[in-house]
Amino acid sequence: MADDESSIQLTEREREILRGVVEGKTNSQIAEEVLVSVATVKFHLGRLCKKLGQSNRTGLATYAMREGLLERNRSRE
Repeated sequence: MADDESSIQLTEREREILRGVVEGKTNSQIAEEVLVSVATVKFHLGRLCKKLGQSNRTGLATYAMREGLLERNRSRE
């Protein structure tokens, strides 16, 4: 893994959104679960795609699982 990938920091909200994506939830389901609007979920998905260099939610989920991103960020808390 490259140094820049190991230094990726996600906010708690980004981790919540990403976790929902990995679990296969829709934007509406994620929004309801974390008590935000669907537009806010879409905003965070856009930020996640940019931060993680992915173009869609499938890429986000695959990347997060492959890199153990949610676990790695959780252990930093």
